[in-house]
Amino acid sequence: MTDPRTPEWPGRPGWRPQPQPGWLPGPTSPGPAPAPAVVYVDPRGDDLADQLWRRRVVLLSGRLDYPVAEAAIGRILLADADGPEPIRLHVHCPDGDLDAAVVLAETLQLVRARVIAVASGSIGGPVVGAYAAARTRHAHPNARFAFAEPRTAFHGRGSRIAAELELQAQQLRFLQETIGAATGLDPADVAADMQANRIVTADQALRLGLVHEIVTRGGG
Repeated sequence: MTDPRTPEWPGRPGWRPQPQPGWLPGPTSPGPAPAPAVVYVDPRGDDLADQLWRRRVVLLSGRLDYPVAEAAIGRILLADADGPEPIRLHVHCPDGDLDAAVVLAETLQLVRARVIAVASGSIGGPVVGAYAAARTRHAHPNARFAFAEPRTAFHGRGSRIAAELELQAQQLRFLQETIGAATGLDPADVAADMQANRIVTADQALRLGLVHEIVTRGGG
């Protein structure tokens, strides 16, 4: 029996087990800490968008795909819920996807606040229809509007391709009718302009009724 007065007695206050050869007390010592993963986020982009949104301004630039449209729609809906003051949507989208343009156009038609769409550069393809859905439409002097049919590739069985083609035709008619309602043009004439890839200047768009006002320095 171990003498309680000896250091090996487990009941003694402050007792610690004595290391034996090959025995490591407690957890093993950790190795070098892994290098932290560095994720760089440029705060300027989000900060700028937030500051503009607080002023009820939404920027829409580049190709209009569904994620871009969804982000713009989210800000428009938030601004609409925040109050009835006008929302300014600055658009510079030379091209875009048909479904993205349709969902943006439908949103602009449904919001209660007046959306002032400002063409700040080139607007082309289906995006012209989304722009036309805004209640008020301005344009910078050098803005251009390129009427063009969307280019879409379909894959799969014949029945699925037929269904996709029918859906695309319906969406395209919706945008053509939206442009027709904004300008007074027959949707068939809008379709002909798209097939002919017609390009319209800001002055021509003003005469067509697609643009209500051309804004210059200090305006829009």
